[in-house]
Amino acid sequence: MIYVVRKGEPLGLIARQFGVSPEEIIEENELRFISYPVPGQSVIIPEGELSKQHVYRNIHTNGYIIPSSINSDFYILEDGREVLTWACPLTCFSAGDEGDSYDKNIALRSKEIKISPMLYVSNGKENQFDGNMVHDILINPDRQAKIIENILNILKNNGYYGINIHFERVFQEDREALSSFFKRLYYSLKREGYYLFISLPPKQFDTDSGQWFGAFDYEEIGRNSDAVIIMPGEWGWHEGPPMSLLPMEKLKNVIEYAVSLINSNKIMISMPLYGYDWIMPYCPGGPPARRITTYQAFMIAAKYHSEILYDEKNQSPYFDYSDDKNSHRVWFEDLRSFEVKLKLIWEYSLKGLSFIFFEKVYTPFFKVLNDIFKVQKIV
Repeated sequence: MIYVVRKGEPLGLIARQFGVSPEEIIEENELRFISYPVPGQSVIIPEGELSKQHVYRNIHTNGYIIPSSINSDFYILEDGREVLTWACPLTCFSAGDEGDSYDKNIALRSKEIKISPMLYVSNGKENQFDGNMVHDILINPDRQAKIIENILNILKNNGYYGINIHFERVFQEDREALSSFFKRLYYSLKREGYYLFISLPPKQFDTDSGQWFGAFDYEEIGRNSDAVIIMPGEWGWHEGPPMSLLPMEKLKNVIEYAVSLINSNKIMISMPLYGYDWIMPYCPGGPPARRITTYQAFMIAAKYHSEILYDEKNQSPYFDYSDDKNSHRVWFEDLRSFEVKLKLIWEYSLKGLSFIFFEKVYTPFFKVLNDIFKVQKIV
């Protein structure tokens, strides 16, 4: 179970209340480097095997890995060994690319530990997405054929199981052509036994306008793909104002719109397992927020004696602190917010969820996941 620490409540008292030892709570929640739980912090209370009466539901999961180094990324894969169906390193392929040794190493290591590697295909690098690149592809059937040929060669030569295509800033006038290209790509991959996952922006209602949403026809794309990964996080993002990364009401609206057009067992939801640290007061165009892990959020709250508060409407934790230079606001995801949002996958019978990993993974998230779902493997 998940328990929220109250102000002034020592770890020993919490442990006695539930009939476990402080050491068990420390081990279960990776608290070895925090001298005491932070008020408002959510922790897992270990349960005896006889007290667990679970009805599991099968899901698929995907892990986006932000590259840092081979060794670091191997550690992330190892942490996700039991909870990842797919692994997708965020190194971009575009027209003319031929892959690299980094991707091949990740693909090989993934398969060794029963995680299926996917090739990430994008229209940009380092979050700089290029609509002109996509437009040039869509108006040229010969170039489409060459790109599909290149993709198939990379899949065969590097041991991938399929591709995850992630386009942004596509021109709204390319909507029909984009759907046609995805359909051509889908059947080309399917003939060779490969999967096609398509990342989609978070629509809460139908719109065919705007650089973020207009080009993406949910119904048509859902029909011509093996899965769609809806990318709702981050509403609170590093260049925007401080807010929840994954507000509950908006997330539900996105899911309800998606299931009205796409078979629910094709839909995966992306969930951020991290947070952002904003300098306050927030000024548009000012310094971007710093991305931090959940574990780092706990460390900061402990260092500055901040109480972690919880926004019930958005189902997200946050806290304030001040260092010797600035005031700060931190929004992040913790165990209770993760559990609440996980239950939407069960409620709407979705295919599963996707994570973005960077640096050290806060593995108690995976314990919450395994308490509700059974992750399916392809390898």
